[in-house]
Amino acid sequence: MCQTISSAGYYQVNQTVVAPTGGDCFIISVANVWLDLNGFSIYNSSTAITILSTGNIIDNFSIANGTIINNSAGIGATNVTNLSIRNVTINNSTQAIVLSRANASSVYNNTITNMSANGITALASDLAGSQNVSIYSNSIYNISIDAISLKANGTQINVSYNRIYNATSDLILINGTSNSNISNNIIWLSAYGIKTITNGAINPTGNTITNNVINTTSSAGISFQGASNSTLVSNNTSSNNTGNGIEVIGVSSLNITNNTAMNNTNISFYSSGSSNNFTLNIGANSNVGFYLALSTSEIYSNNIANNNSFGIVLDTATNSNITNNTANNNSIGIKILAASTNNNLTQNIANNNTAYGIDINNSNNNNLTTSVTSNNAQYGVYIINSTTNIFSVNASNNTLAQFQITNATVTINGTIYITNTNSTMVDFNLLNATLIDTQLNSIISGNLTYIPITATNVSIRVLNITNAGVTDGTCASSTYSTCTILANGTSTMNIANTSATGPTINITIYYNTTLANSLSATSSEIQIGTYIGGWSPVGQSSINTTTGAINYAPITTFTTPVFTVVRFVTASASSSSSSGGGGGGGGPGGPTPKNKKNTTNAGNSSDENQTDNITNGITNQNKPINVTIPWINPPKNETKENAIPILGTEINTLVLSLITLVIIIVILLVIKSKIG
Repeated sequence: MCQTISSAGYYQVNQTVVAPTGGDCFIISVANVWLDLNGFSIYNSSTAITILSTGNIIDNFSIANGTIINNSAGIGATNVTNLSIRNVTINNSTQAIVLSRANASSVYNNTITNMSANGITALASDLAGSQNVSIYSNSIYNISIDAISLKANGTQINVSYNRIYNATSDLILINGTSNSNISNNIIWLSAYGIKTITNGAINPTGNTITNNVINTTSSAGISFQGASNSTLVSNNTSSNNTGNGIEVIGVSSLNITNNTAMNNTNISFYSSGSSNNFTLNIGANSNVGFYLALSTSEIYSNNIANNNSFGIVLDTATNSNITNNTANNNSIGIKILAASTNNNLTQNIANNNTAYGIDINNSNNNNLTTSVTSNNAQYGVYIINSTTNIFSVNASNNTLAQFQITNATVTINGTIYITNTNSTMVDFNLLNATLIDTQLNSIISGNLTYIPITATNVSIRVLNITNAGVTDGTCASSTYSTCTILANGTSTMNIANTSATGPTINITIYYNTTLANSLSATSSEIQIGTYIGGWSPVGQSSINTTTGAINYAPITTFTTPVFTVVRFVTASASSSSSSGGGGGGGGPGGPTPKNKKNTTNAGNSSDENQTDNITNGITNQNKPINVTIPWINPPKNETKENAIPILGTEINTLVLSLITLVIIIVILLVIKSKIG
């Protein structure tokens, strides 16, 4: 039987209760009441159980152990504290439980099914919302609007360990509620899993949403709309949603950490807010792993975006930092588009994507720093219709080109490392594009280091001599006796024209100074050369023999596209260069005589032959001596022909004269001795 309870005490129901049409069944208006339904049911009331104080807040209530069926509302409580609702089943009603300014209350171990409106609602009729409410370990199914709705400035509400299934709108709605905890709930099949929105001017702030499992929503697993300020979202799993896994719309200052969003039809993590921090999340097997749209000052770090169509996308995003993320096995790893500006991409990894590792499209002044892109099926980095700064990138084994730059200007501000490329892979492909490296940062490609100070409408590829189809040591002209490749690993550069308009390059190539020293190569002998059936010099604009860097600019003709650093030794200088002192990494050679001419004296044609004949005359005593006397050093401006010899006779004549003189002296001495 229905009744009004106006005295404190323990009340036990002993039979099934059918309420009069349109009325409330049990009305409690005093404190310290325990209503035990004792396993019986209440049917057909407006509100099965109402706890109401029209004045001061009343305290200490317990409702337990029964079933409420076919009512407009199951249990309603206003202006109460220390309310406990447990072990109650509420079926086939409009609303199950409505709490208005119910503080320090608990709703747990209840089963709520088939509601035409909401399951559990915590609300307030004014700015004083419910506080310190725990809603836990409930099973809530088949709800037409919201399974659990927290509204109107509620605080310190704990919603945890609930199993919630099949709500038409939201499984958990946070509407103007702050400093609350939503954790360890299992949620599936709804429009939204967990949603936070503003209530008028009241923003939900300081909430913690952790360790929830959300599946199969039609809009989003977790959605933040118009909320702000320091909400922590961590360790949630949001999967198999038709919409987005976790979305942030017009929201700031969220910390979204250690969440997993997988197998979502649309986007795993979506943000159109500002100053939010996404860290250590996994977004996989979706259309997009992470999507920043109309966002500013966002921080994305240490996230994993694998096995999506697109790993990470910045769409009209500005001033954001994308750091230490991994975007592998997507179609495109990281994509920047639609006038996204002033973003920093640092230490990201984009590997094994079926198109591009990093794609920058129609966006200016973005910085690409210390990132790795490898084994992508087309390009490592693709930049189109954009201006971009590249501070440092490791590019490896990208099938078509490590860097494809189209209708763009790219400035290199750091070292670029290119490794594991084969003969078909291009380092840089510039199509109606310009590459600038005025700060002289190196590109290390395989064994070769080079600096494209400026390059326009060319492709650059580093090849060994076998793949380039050239040989070391072969000269194109008899002008040169020796043409030796000085580049490390006998590497060459294939520089080709990609456009009919204005291909040009100002190139510096580094060479092996140890090799140059061992060959005594002079600085004038070291040139950038090209291969036309053999090596021919292109030229040398400048050279630093200490660092081993040679520059030439501009190169504008690419009929024969193979270039490298070559030592060219002229045929007339080959013998003297072999004896003269080189050194200094191709620095100046040793001293050589000026205006040297061939001389003929006793059948000898040069100073070298004179030296050889002197040696022969000394070591072969049984042969006739027939050499000229060495010259006195000539004056600085005189030739050997004008020098004065010591003697004009040959040595054999001198010897005969001396013998004759000795004989005469001996004869004179003999005559003198006889006379004496």
